[in-house]
Amino acid sequence: MSRWSLRRRGTSGHTDGPQARDEPVFAVEEYDGIVLLRMASDDALSAADVDDLARSLPSDDGTVTVVTGADESTAGALWPRLATLLDSLREEDVTSVRLVMSGSGHDRPGHEAPARRIAEAWGMEVIAPDAVVLVVPGGGLFVPGLRPESRDTGSWWRFAPGAEPVALGPRQPAPAWQPGPPGPQPVTASGCVVEQIPAGLLVRPKDALAPRLGDLCYAIPVDRHGPLVLVGVPDGEDVLATDVSEAVDSLPPAARSRVRIAPGGRRDVLEAGRSLAGTLGHEVVVHTGLPLLPTGGLTARHGVRATLADADGTPRWHPYVDAVVCAPAKEPGEAAPAPRLLRWSSPMPGRGRGEQGVLPLSDRWQVTFTRAGLWISGPDGAPVPLAGRPVAADGPMIEVGRPGEPLDMSLWPELSRLLTALGADVCSRARLMVHGTCVDGGRALRGVAGRHNVRSLRFGRLRAPAPAAVSAATQAQAQALVPVPVPAAVRSEAAVPVPVPAAPVPDSAPAPAPSRRIPLAELLEPDTDTDTATDPAPPIAPASGTDGSTPTSAPEAAEPAPSPAAGAVAQATATSGSAPKASAPRTSAPKASAPRTSAPKASSPEPAPVPPAPAPPAPTPPQAGTPAPTPPAPDPAPAAPPARAISTSSSPGPAVSAPTASGAPEVTPVRASAPPLERVPFLPGHSSTDAERAAFRVLAESGWERHGAAVARMLTRMPALRGQEQEAARPDLIAMQLYLRGAEGPLSHTALHLALRTGNERLLPYAACVASGLRRLPAFRGAAVRGAPAGQLPVPGGCLRDAGPVSALPVEGGAPAPGGTRYAIWSVTGRRVRQLFDGPAPDARTDEVVFLPGTVFRVLDVRTDAGSPLILLRELPGAPAPAASGQEPLDDQDRAALARLDASLSGHPAGAGPSSWPDRCSGPVGSHGNGKTG
Repeated sequence: MSRWSLRRRGTSGHTDGPQARDEPVFAVEEYDGIVLLRMASDDALSAADVDDLARSLPSDDGTVTVVTGADESTAGALWPRLATLLDSLREEDVTSVRLVMSGSGHDRPGHEAPARRIAEAWGMEVIAPDAVVLVVPGGGLFVPGLRPESRDTGSWWRFAPGAEPVALGPRQPAPAWQPGPPGPQPVTASGCVVEQIPAGLLVRPKDALAPRLGDLCYAIPVDRHGPLVLVGVPDGEDVLATDVSEAVDSLPPAARSRVRIAPGGRRDVLEAGRSLAGTLGHEVVVHTGLPLLPTGGLTARHGVRATLADADGTPRWHPYVDAVVCAPAKEPGEAAPAPRLLRWSSPMPGRGRGEQGVLPLSDRWQVTFTRAGLWISGPDGAPVPLAGRPVAADGPMIEVGRPGEPLDMSLWPELSRLLTALGADVCSRARLMVHGTCVDGGRALRGVAGRHNVRSLRFGRLRAPAPAAVSAATQAQAQALVPVPVPAAVRSEAAVPVPVPAAPVPDSAPAPAPSRRIPLAELLEPDTDTDTATDPAPPIAPASGTDGSTPTSAPEAAEPAPSPAAGAVAQATATSGSAPKASAPRTSAPKASAPRTSAPKASSPEPAPVPPAPAPPAPTPPQAGTPAPTPPAPDPAPAAPPARAISTSSSPGPAVSAPTASGAPEVTPVRASAPPLERVPFLPGHSSTDAERAAFRVLAESGWERHGAAVARMLTRMPALRGQEQEAARPDLIAMQLYLRGAEGPLSHTALHLALRTGNERLLPYAACVASGLRRLPAFRGAAVRGAPAGQLPVPGGCLRDAGPVSALPVEGGAPAPGGTRYAIWSVTGRRVRQLFDGPAPDARTDEVVFLPGTVFRVLDVRTDAGSPLILLRELPGAPAPAASGQEPLDDQDRAALARLDASLSGHPAGAGPSSWPDRCSGPVGSHGNGKTG
């Protein structure tokens, strides 16, 4: 093949003189190792892009990079100009060309790639892409998505004369951590897709929208030292820590030691980073947001900035802590250390960066950079937590003062200067969270917030009066909140990418959730969401392996903290600007809320919020002639503190009315106060250890061979499990067989749930293997229903969690679900278990969805207007387990799940009247009611 055959379409019009004015003209621009062949109107690459390319694609190896492209209307003018350029490169003894032209390396039967034809005609090596090419901010070239007419990922290819092309991977230049030859996109056990992005990998739910070429994930610059794992996408954040671990396993072994993670959606990924550090056994860098370059590339700054975006992918604000380091526990069974500050940026230009993330504002005040925003306090006292609250994509949280710290007039000028430095846009997104006590009642603070258009002010809990005596029963209830210990033998070890034009063919061309009326007494209740009350009680730390906190033993004497009494509520009303000065007598105020309990301090520097203890019994009335004790006057509270409504019911049981005509009292469903989340021995994603599997085999010895035969048949349908992985899966799947098929006996599902509820440790190895076996089954995304107990209803906005598996029936097909009181759950990672039934089973319904032990469910709504109550829940996959399930307003994801549930249930009405539910698919979820847990 002659070289001229490549440009034969332009032969008749090729001359040595200037071209006609109506023909497209391509100019040749030369830089260090970079040649641009483009028209005068082509301004897709800026000067900064060209500088970044020249820096990242040096010609030291003898390879010259040619950037060009054309469409059908300009192809006739491109080929002659390109041929002339290749002639000149060959005369300069260039032996290798990187052709940056979209699709020029797409070689298929019956159609040779342009790169192959160039390699054969000019006798030089050509590196070319088989699909669209992106010029990545900061330098580098990337082929996104899948190869045309193939399920393999896009790649660069090396074409040499007389040789078959060789795949090089999606990045040029190829970093040392780039995975091997391209292949199909990996899918994790829970159904998440692992995709290539310029900076590394993206993990997203399979049914979430795939990223488009203009999305921010393609604008993250490549770090040649190590890959980045991006967790989730906007409106697709349901990614578990195990999914992240599986994605990291697909990287070369040498790359795993330098892996970093960052949020691809709006959900904070700190807990995923801590889990990954524990799995890998070494430190992991966690970015607070997308690590992006500002417009202009590396020439405009010395590095990247963490960037948080909204649901549409639009950048909103830059966190001041760019990245932290998560380290694993030093010894098995110990708690992992708190995250360590790695990179931060000062919000006040000209004031320096601050030492270790702390910047002095004056002699009296300083500001500390946190992952969620900023924290202003005095220089004395304990350091403020770096990661005390999750990061919010919509704006920063600016926290003011420590609990009990007086906020005097010297603070407000410094706060005003800080807000001015942040800028009007950030202020309009920022929330001020006040922990200290305003000496002027908050007048100056409100003025500063109003002048700077701060989004909102929020205050900590109201100060409570002195505690009353606590009964022994209440102390016992408080001690019951301490987690059940797990035996050591079974404990678990805004620049954008630029697309390059395609190669021409040389031959031929949600509805809002219902609301309820909130009584004034509830509106004036103290905020139960914050973990920084005026008089905070020491936390009760969760068990190791459940929430990632330091394990603690039971307290010797749980001493109650003050509880807000009627006087506090009355004074809060009286000090409000709109409330009347005269307040009701303190003795006639509503009942006091439950006191908090104290426990020995945990070693973790960032404690979780304290779960409230049950309310103490009412005090005995004074005898005749004895004056009633006067309650102590409460300390002044912030003026009109905004607080979310919480339930004030002191008797969570059902209300019983007068007997009916039949003689039986009528039970009216009531909504219970949001209880603390149950402590659980295992969280979703738990993988059984060798010790747990060995202990379980001893428990199941009598039925091991019988159930093992069924598992052996099932493993033939799971070809992905081979070798040691298959041997590890066998005990897990045998545990699942026993759980699903054993209606009676010591290893039935009833026995397992009873053991988990009562704290019996004997069956913990069994529970560990059930949890591990569930994660090997396919995930179910959709609506599922479960029978619920009548009488007591959970609080909307709260959370529920069960220590054991939770079963439900998928809402599919034409058969109606059983009626009566029920849960409707939007599942994201619930497991479908029908593949485990290869023969007759005790239950008629084998198409069952089982949620993993420790799964957290958000209560979206409770509806009682259609006869039997309907409790709508949303599974929170991978959510860090809070210490208490206080009410939270519904967010965008909650409302979207609620709309999906309504749509699913509208087409599948429940059967008329109560009917029989499968045994595992009924009973309360968590502790909001009495009855069995199944």
